[in-house]
Amino acid sequence: MYRVLLLSISVLLSIQLIAQDRYEGQFSKEENHLQQISNIPIGKHVGFDEDEGLTITINYGDLSSINNISVQIASETICQAELNFPADDLEWKEITEGLWINDIGEEEPYAVSYDNSDKIKMHYAGFLVFGDPFDNSFIRNEPLAGKLKYFIPGFSIGAVNVMPNTIRVIKIAPELAYGTKGGGNIPPNATLYYVIYNIENPRA
Repeated sequence: MYRVLLLSISVLLSIQLIAQDRYEGQFSKEENHLQQISNIPIGKHVGFDEDEGLTITINYGDLSSINNISVQIASETICQAELNFPADDLEWKEITEGLWINDIGEEEPYAVSYDNSDKIKMHYAGFLVFGDPFDNSFIRNEPLAGKLKYFIPGFSIGAVNVMPNTIRVIKIAPELAYGTKGGGNIPPNATLYYVIYNIENPRA
């Protein structure tokens, strides 16, 4: 009887550890916490993208702004960035009218257009101007993949200017986003901020 009890406890602990070993934030991976994304608590979250072999660590600050984000492959940090609101502290470079990318101080050519049929694969987190989050694939552990024609123009242009294995921040004016009508949980005339980690890029 004692051995059976010990075996039962061991099995239960194993199940609990299996359920928790893939996510170290307050929410378990099984919870659909994106339905209440504004309730992301302040603190550290670790997500895993098993398909890509990525470990993504995000430290959330007030208003769910990203105090720090880093991406590791096999425990080696390959890129990191931060986004705190208000985001005016970032140095911006205008790619085209209504679209900016955070300036990293290196001269590089930027694309101002894209091919509708090109496909891209990336992780991203989206924020409104005061830091209110509206979507986050990092926490879903599922990157966005698809043809550029399906996204808002500012996102598509911005995305092709983020090289693979790189994190960048882009800012999109309403005219290249959802305009005067808005959409979903995006209000009218909203300027959008995206933190993008690119996995595949047609320009690379």
